[in-house]
Amino acid sequence: MAETTTSFTNRCQILGEFWMSHKTDPVFAEWVEENDLGLPLAFCVWQKIIPLNEEVTNYINETWDSLIVSLEIIDVGYTTLDEVFFRFDNPD
Repeated sequence: MAETTTSFTNRCQILGEFWMSHKTDPVFAEWVEENDLGLPLAFCVWQKIIPLNEEVTNYINETWDSLIVSLEIIDVGYTTLDEVFFRFDNPD
């Protein structure tokens, strides 16, 4: 499991934005399919469509950890999806 410093609120926003902007992107198709619960749950929590509970939190945290590991980046406390992709494009 990746060590997380990004706030839960920001994780929901970043994952929700990722899901909305990349869910049909062939580059991320396999990863999106593997995280087919966590991504829409993060979006729904971010948009206040569903209430938060322990199970939802666990799915979102697992999806966040998977994103960090898949992109081979370090969680430095991201606030936007752009910051995540900037780190991915500029690892040093």
